[in-house]
Amino acid sequence: MKAIATAILALSCASGFAVAQTAATAPATPATSAASVPAADRPTEDSIRQLLQIQKAQSVLQQVARQVDGSFTAMLSQQLQDKTLSDEDRQRIEAARVRLRTLTGKVLTWENMEPMYLKIYGDSFSQSEIDSMIAFYSSPAGQAVVAKLPLVAQNTMAAMQQQMKALMPQAQQIAKDTATEINTRHEKKTKPSAG
Repeated sequence: MKAIATAILALSCASGFAVAQTAATAPATPATSAASVPAADRPTEDSIRQLLQIQKAQSVLQQVARQVDGSFTAMLSQQLQDKTLSDEDRQRIEAARVRLRTLTGKVLTWENMEPMYLKIYGDSFSQSEIDSMIAFYSSPAGQAVVAKLPLVAQNTMAAMQQQMKALMPQAQQIAKDTATEINTRHEKKTKPSAG
């Protein structure tokens, strides 16, 4: 499940990088909170759809579905690495992959995800900001960003996982030391004093 969550997070990162890149290239505007775009400035759904098409959002979904399948296979391989698999085991693995692909195919459909994108972009950006993003992502530089964002997201996730591997033992040690210190102090308080 961790691998599946990582793949889905990659989709979120790819979308987030797109938004971050857009923010860096769009004209500066005052910061606004979610759902704070005034109705008069709210972008049309057609303009958001145009932006999503230019950003190739549907292709990103398809890539995530493939990443989920690949991550699931890698996760199973890691969990079964010391096992000699029979033909029956391989058939079960393939059946599990088919079930997951079916589930992924139902969840990560454009029909499911498009309304989410329309709402988030509509709540977050004004029409002029959407227009600026369309202009940027239509340019050669913008198309290079779109083409390379999945790789950026994948490499970022891999780098973050490496950082977390290094961080986790230290975090666990800090937690252990803190718990030991607190437990020791509580034990001293509850022991009757000799005197």
